[in-house]
Amino acid sequence: MYGAYVSLEMPERKREAATLLYHLLTLHRCVVSVEVNGFIFRDHHRLICDGLRKSPSVRKLKLSLLTVAEHAAHCFASALPFMDHLRELVISQVCFDDVFVEGVCEFLANTRSLTTFAMSHTHVESQYTRAILRGLERNSTITSLALNTLIMHPDTSPSGAVFIEYLRGNRALRTLTIFSRYLNEHAKLRQIMGALMSNDTLSELNLLNFSLDDENISLITTLLAKSRTLRSFNLVDCNFTDSPLQPCMLQTENFGKVSSRIHPWLVALTENKTLVELTLNLSYFDSDDCRSFIKVLASSTNLKQVTVTQLRSEDVAAICRAMRESSMRQRFYLGTYQTIKDPVVLTECKEMTCISFDSTVVNELEPLHTTLTLLPSCSHVTSVRLRVNERFICREVSSLLAKYITNTAVLRDLTLSFFYDDTGFMAFGTELALVKALCANKSICRLTIRGLCFVETEIQMLAEMLKSSRRIYDLAFYPETYESAVLLLSKLSHGICSNYTLLYLLMSQRRELGQDWFTIVDVKRRNLALVMRAANFVMGMRRKYCAEAAELVHFNPGLVEKVRQLALVDENEALSRIRKSLKSFSELDDFMRMAGVVKYSVTCQRRNDGRKQLVDIGRDCWLCIRQYLKVGDVLDPQ
Repeated sequence: MYGAYVSLEMPERKREAATLLYHLLTLHRCVVSVEVNGFIFRDHHRLICDGLRKSPSVRKLKLSLLTVAEHAAHCFASALPFMDHLRELVISQVCFDDVFVEGVCEFLANTRSLTTFAMSHTHVESQYTRAILRGLERNSTITSLALNTLIMHPDTSPSGAVFIEYLRGNRALRTLTIFSRYLNEHAKLRQIMGALMSNDTLSELNLLNFSLDDENISLITTLLAKSRTLRSFNLVDCNFTDSPLQPCMLQTENFGKVSSRIHPWLVALTENKTLVELTLNLSYFDSDDCRSFIKVLASSTNLKQVTVTQLRSEDVAAICRAMRESSMRQRFYLGTYQTIKDPVVLTECKEMTCISFDSTVVNELEPLHTTLTLLPSCSHVTSVRLRVNERFICREVSSLLAKYITNTAVLRDLTLSFFYDDTGFMAFGTELALVKALCANKSICRLTIRGLCFVETEIQMLAEMLKSSRRIYDLAFYPETYESAVLLLSKLSHGICSNYTLLYLLMSQRRELGQDWFTIVDVKRRNLALVMRAANFVMGMRRKYCAEAAELVHFNPGLVEKVRQLALVDENEALSRIRKSLKSFSELDDFMRMAGVVKYSVTCQRRNDGRKQLVDIGRDCWLCIRQYLKVGDVLDPQ
């Protein structure tokens, strides 16, 4: 359960939860993934570790044990060697000591099942890094590794040299993720990139949170140019440091006149013939650089997806124009919300599907007014984030926002954040207008509301809309008053069992939310299970219980997302696959086989009175009956 406040003064409930987890681990082979935090682990570590030790099916384990005592962490370390089926281990927020580290080290060295090891969000003291690396050196099964730069701390430590040699000589790794823990770790990145020059097996490299100087950019682009195995390269939340040298213009044979900033990237992407996926921050480059970059990308036959995480707002229009001119729209993706400073780019830049307006960035009413005026004509915009000072919500702005939400048929993701700074008040009736608009909307799938004070009638309307919605599967609700959150839970819990859409719900965590929360959690847990079964059916698992789930949640947008993830296809293809899977058991014989009534086809003994049997009614009549008949209506034999 996520998003609920759980009081620490609930020892009996925590014991029951730990006992339930133990039985799930030891008795249910369907439990393949477990996430344990310190609050539940702390007082019941022996029981939980015993369950993990005995589990025949756990493949993935994620641990967050920051609040547990040393002996509890030791208990987990002693259980690790018995997890013979574990394929993925994620350790975050753990206090390391000699015993725990030695247990992890021995497990890494001896496991024959582990393929993924992640420790990128863990603080590791320098005295323990050598032991972790010793385990990695002896391991021959890990193909996906995620660490942070503390594994090399400090720069001159023996651990840093050991890690570099590990990267240089490893032939099992296929995916490597490195997270920078501190600013300006240029020296560490240089060592990492230098080591990877000798690696000829890596297919995916992810660098997170690094600052890139000129030397590191040169090493990265050299690696891209040389690599014959790298298929995915992603710079995520990475920034370019200002160069001490002023960029100059270079006259080149292949690219014409380009700046010295973009030139190494152009060379690398031209020479690389294996890269399929690239993620990059383009805010360091001006519009001319970006145009040259897009031109080179367009000529690449191997690159299928280029994700841009940041752009300079003044260059958005020019870059989108270059994308259209080079026919890159299908391969070039603006991966994050673009902050709107000039609303006019909304109508020109059809490539911008996710937009953000933040009145802490644009502290004026007119751009907000213009944005809300233009949005109804922007059919390409599917995600909107508005962070607005309440003093800007005058009657006209409130009306424009409500009208847009009411009438849009393309908006899928809406985030509304309102804040107050003592400089003015919003128009009276804004909350009611917003709720009415949300009730009328038929396209929003993911909804986040922060701020505003809702009265009971508005909460009642919102709850009724959510209960009957066949679109909203992801809701986050953080009103200005905690009472509004509790009231929504109370209203929502009555009748929520008939909702087969809601999958995710986040709410305020300041107090215990009570029984109403758990009623809703049971429903969303049921819905998540149904979506997973339905997705498995679409992917080819032809089981009756999967077909039942597909019939119940075939309309759920969350199912479309799940099929997209599993099949690696776009939304239209996912929808097509869902429709085909439902159609696969619409005919009489197919339905009866799926329901377990017959093995091959339906046959009926001829009646003496000559009356029609089921097989005689004809296809049209059967399909008419089929509209009212579900696989779940056919009971299994007792």
